[in-house]
Amino acid sequence: LRGLTDIAKKVLNDKDVEINKFPFKIGRKGLNVEKDVFADNDLYIEDKEPFSVSRNHIAISRLNDSFFIVDRGSTLGAIVNGKEIGKVKEIMDAELVNGNNNVILGMADSDFKFEIEIK
Repeated sequence: LRGLTDIAKKVLNDKDVEINKFPFKIGRKGLNVEKDVFADNDLYIEDKEPFSVSRNHIAISRLNDSFFIVDRGSTLGAIVNGKEIGKVKEIMDAELVNGNNNVILGMADSDFKFEIEIK
Protein backbone atom coordinates (compact mmCIF):
# COMPACT_ATOMS: atom_id res chain seq x y z
CA LEU A 1 0.00 0.00 0.00
CA ARG A 2 1.48 3.34 -0.99
CA GLY A 3 0.17 6.88 -1.07
CA LEU A 4 -0.19 8.63 -4.41
CA THR A 5 -0.90 12.16 -3.10
CA ASP A 6 0.93 14.18 -0.48
CA ILE A 7 -1.92 13.65 2.00
CA ALA A 8 -2.07 9.90 1.32
CA LYS A 9 1.70 9.65 1.72
CA LYS A 10 1.46 11.49 5.05
CA VAL A 11 -1.19 8.97 6.24
CA LEU A 12 1.42 6.23 5.68
CA ASN A 13 4.30 8.25 7.17
CA ASP A 14 5.88 8.49 3.70
CA LYS A 15 6.42 4.72 3.62
CA ASP A 16 5.02 1.78 1.71
CA VAL A 17 2.98 -0.52 3.95
CA GLU A 18 3.21 -4.28 3.45
CA ILE A 19 -0.10 -5.95 4.26
CA ASN A 20 0.05 -9.48 5.65
CA LYS A 21 -3.19 -9.54 7.69
CA PHE A 22 -6.59 -9.98 6.08
CA PRO A 23 -9.01 -8.43 6.19
CA PHE A 24 -7.00 -5.21 6.56
CA LYS A 25 -9.51 -2.56 7.59
CA ILE A 26 -9.20 1.16 6.83
CA GLY A 27 -11.30 3.99 8.23
CA ARG A 28 -11.36 7.52 9.58
CA LYS A 29 -9.87 8.28 12.95
CA GLY A 30 -12.48 9.54 15.40
CA LEU A 31 -11.87 11.93 18.26
CA ASN A 32 -11.24 9.17 20.79
CA VAL A 33 -10.34 5.89 19.07
CA GLU A 34 -9.60 4.14 22.36
CA LYS A 35 -13.18 4.64 23.60
CA ASP A 36 -15.01 4.25 20.27
CA VAL A 37 -16.63 0.81 20.50
CA PHE A 38 -17.48 0.93 16.78
CA ALA A 39 -13.91 1.64 15.63
CA ASP A 40 -12.27 -1.47 14.22
CA ASN A 41 -9.50 -0.52 11.83
CA ASP A 42 -5.93 -1.50 11.13
CA LEU A 43 -5.22 1.88 9.52
CA TYR A 44 -6.82 5.03 10.89
CA ILE A 45 -6.89 8.06 8.59
CA GLU A 46 -7.19 11.60 9.88
CA ASP A 47 -9.68 13.54 7.75
CA LYS A 48 -11.40 16.91 8.07
CA GLU A 49 -14.90 18.05 7.15
CA PRO A 50 -16.24 17.60 4.58
CA PHE A 51 -15.14 14.03 5.17
CA SER A 52 -14.00 11.77 2.33
CA VAL A 53 -13.28 8.82 4.62
CA SER A 54 -15.90 7.05 6.75
CA ARG A 55 -15.05 5.62 10.17
CA ASN A 56 -15.33 2.10 8.75
CA HIS A 57 -14.56 2.66 5.07
CA ILE A 58 -13.01 -0.33 3.27
CA ALA A 59 -11.32 -3.64 3.88
CA ILE A 60 -8.65 -5.30 1.80
CA SER A 61 -9.68 -8.95 1.82
CA ARG A 62 -8.18 -12.16 0.54
CA LEU A 63 -9.97 -15.27 -0.69
CA ASN A 64 -7.54 -18.03 -1.67
CA ASP A 65 -5.19 -16.32 -4.16
CA SER A 66 -7.54 -13.42 -4.98
CA PHE A 67 -7.63 -10.00 -3.31
CA PHE A 68 -10.57 -7.62 -3.06
CA ILE A 69 -11.51 -4.16 -1.84
CA VAL A 70 -14.75 -4.43 0.12
CA ASP A 71 -16.77 -1.34 1.03
CA ARG A 72 -17.77 -1.53 4.71
CA GLY A 73 -20.86 0.69 4.40
CA SER A 74 -19.03 3.95 3.78
CA THR A 75 -20.98 7.09 2.91
CA LEU A 76 -19.12 7.98 -0.31
CA GLY A 77 -17.79 4.59 -1.39
CA ALA A 78 -14.48 4.05 -3.15
CA ILE A 79 -13.11 3.88 -6.67
CA VAL A 80 -11.02 0.82 -7.51
CA ASN A 81 -9.20 0.87 -10.84
CA GLY A 82 -11.85 3.29 -12.14
CA LYS A 83 -14.81 1.22 -10.87
CA GLU A 84 -17.05 2.84 -8.27
CA ILE A 85 -18.10 0.64 -5.36
CA GLY A 86 -20.28 1.28 -2.32
CA LYS A 87 -23.88 1.27 -1.22
CA VAL A 88 -24.87 4.06 -3.64
CA LYS A 89 -23.71 1.88 -6.56
CA GLU A 90 -25.00 -1.31 -4.88
CA ILE A 91 -21.68 -2.97 -5.74
CA MET A 92 -19.82 -3.64 -2.54
CA ASP A 93 -16.51 -5.07 -3.76
CA ALA A 94 -13.97 -5.06 -6.56
CA GLU A 95 -11.28 -7.60 -7.29
CA LEU A 96 -7.69 -6.40 -7.39
CA VAL A 97 -5.49 -7.42 -10.31
CA ASN A 98 -1.90 -8.65 -10.27
CA GLY A 99 0.35 -5.62 -10.45
CA ASN A 100 -0.67 -2.09 -9.49
CA ASN A 101 -4.20 -1.12 -8.44
CA ASN A 102 -5.47 2.41 -7.82
CA VAL A 103 -7.85 2.96 -4.92
CA ILE A 104 -9.54 6.26 -4.07
CA LEU A 105 -11.41 6.61 -0.78
CA GLY A 106 -14.47 8.76 -1.42
CA MET A 107 -15.15 10.68 -4.61
CA ALA A 108 -12.80 11.02 -7.60
CA ASP A 109 -11.47 14.38 -6.34
CA SER A 110 -10.52 12.95 -2.92
CA ASP A 111 -6.95 13.44 -1.71
CA PHE A 112 -6.94 9.88 -0.35
CA LYS A 113 -5.52 8.11 -3.40
CA PHE A 114 -3.50 4.96 -2.90
CA GLU A 115 -1.84 2.25 -4.94
CA ILE A 116 -1.97 -1.40 -3.93
CA GLU A 117 0.55 -3.68 -5.56
CA ILE A 118 -0.37 -7.35 -5.76
CA LYS A 119 2.64 -9.62 -6.32
